[in-house]
Amino acid sequence: MCGGERWSIGSSASISILNEPWLPNRECITSDIPVAHFVQNFTINSLMNLSQRLTIVLWSIWKHRKLRVWDDVMETSATVVERARNMVVDWLLANTPVVLASTVTAS
Repeated sequence: MCGGERWSIGSSASISILNEPWLPNRECITSDIPVAHFVQNFTINSLMNLSQRLTIVLWSIWKHRKLRVWDDVMETSATVVERARNMVVDWLLANTPVVLASTVTAS
C-alpha cells in the first residue's frame, strides 16, 4: 500500500489472528508458533473484546483500591467482579444497534 492508504478491517469478526496481514507493515503471526493451537480460532474482534474486558476489570480493581485507601470502604472480591461484569453488560447494551419497530417490514 502506498503512503496515506490503509487497510480497513471492518468488524474484524472474520479475520484470524494467525496467517493474516493485520499487523503494521502487513506483518502476520504465523501458525508455526508454539501456542498456535490455543489461538487458532481467535479473530481480531475476539482480541479487541478481550482487551476491552481486561481494561474494565483492571479499572474495577483500581476503583476497589481507591475506595479502600481514600474512603476506607471495604469491598468483597465478588463486588469488584460484579462491578466489572455490569460495566461490560452496560457497554454492550449501549453499543448494540437499536432496530426501531417502524423500520421493520413484515414479509
